[in-house]
Amino acid sequence: MIRFSFVFFDLFIVFFVFFFGGAWDDKARGGYFANAKIVGSRSSSSSRSTSRSEIESMEKKSEKRYDGTCWQSDERVSALIASDLVFPGTHDSGTYWLSEKFQGGSQTQIPEWVKDVTQLAKKVDIPMNELVSRWAKTQKQTIFEQLRTGARYVDLRCGYQKDDGSWKVHHGLIGVDCLTVLEDVKNFLETFETEVVILEVSHFYGDPEEANVEELASMVLGTLSEFVVPYYSSDGNSTSYSSMESGFWQTPLKESVHKNERVLIAFENFNDFNTVSKHEPFLWPLAMIENSYADTDDFKKMKEFNYDVVRDFNNQTESTKKKGMQKLSWILTTQTKTVENSIWPLINNHHPKTLIDLELKYANDKKELSDFVALVVKDLTCQFPQVLSIDCWFNDPDTYWSLARDIALKQNENKNNKNTSCKALLL
Repeated sequence: MIRFSFVFFDLFIVFFVFFFGGAWDDKARGGYFANAKIVGSRSSSSSRSTSRSEIESMEKKSEKRYDGTCWQSDERVSALIASDLVFPGTHDSGTYWLSEKFQGGSQTQIPEWVKDVTQLAKKVDIPMNELVSRWAKTQKQTIFEQLRTGARYVDLRCGYQKDDGSWKVHHGLIGVDCLTVLEDVKNFLETFETEVVILEVSHFYGDPEEANVEELASMVLGTLSEFVVPYYSSDGNSTSYSSMESGFWQTPLKESVHKNERVLIAFENFNDFNTVSKHEPFLWPLAMIENSYADTDDFKKMKEFNYDVVRDFNNQTESTKKKGMQKLSWILTTQTKTVENSIWPLINNHHPKTLIDLELKYANDKKELSDFVALVVKDLTCQFPQVLSIDCWFNDPDTYWSLARDIALKQNENKNNKNTSCKALLL
């Protein structure tokens, strides 16, 4: 009788865990996928749908790390006009994988330091393509992963490959197909329907002909056409470029989301081929992004440079006002000395050995970036540039996207309080 009671009790426990545990798990699993359309993320095949186990894994991770996936759905953020937002993202976004092959063409991103360290690399028996790879990779996540962890700006650099007519990511060495990046952007936008992304497409190395650039433009629009943000003049005429005072930039983000206008594509007008005008109003001219970077491996110099960027950005007059968005690049750039120090055995073994090591050691201190943001937006009440570009996004994505959100909210508070006079202009 006692044995029967234990068996009955065991069966009761199994039933309770199975029934109520399953119900509880289904309830708790809502997360950020509750209202999302699941179309899958890229792995070995772009057409493969995401498995249930993968989705559950993503949901579990979201509890701690991926709560930035839909950060633009925050009602406080989506109510703001686009020009008051900051789109955080990644520098050289597609360099998470690079081959051993150099990008060809008369123009090249093979850095200047290569010729300076060639002899030294031979002495220590390091192949040059391996050395370039160490100092060319800026990211570790795929584009889908970058976007899913909060990035909203993608820096896509496309190199033409004459041997097979393809377009591939490049940064000295060639990487994944550009189509891989575009499909990751598409998958993200299909999956998370409240988010808006800026995509910069540039650096068309490899000596492409006009027809080749047309093929790239067609590939970009063929992949993302359903989400494109068109540009219009203030009177709605699509024959003249929009400015920051009209169109998308003066529209609340939630209205663009409602219209499914969720990817702004800035496309390089390579060799004056007029590719942009041929595809208006779907491609924005690259001039709409004001690019700047410090070109230094010294963190203090980089920070000072970016302070000047903010000051100049806020010091525009009606006659000098830029038509497009300003980018602030919180990045370090490899120099000859950086590489030399990295490859001397034993003597300088404490020096960073890769660009990612350099960034993590000096530039990816979240306190440094947070303090810079607080100085600019809170203490000096300046407007922050609309794009924030970062290397090593994987290191601390929650800090980056949450800073972008907080900047936008603080700027809106400053505007409402008529506290928008940038004190940096007095310094």
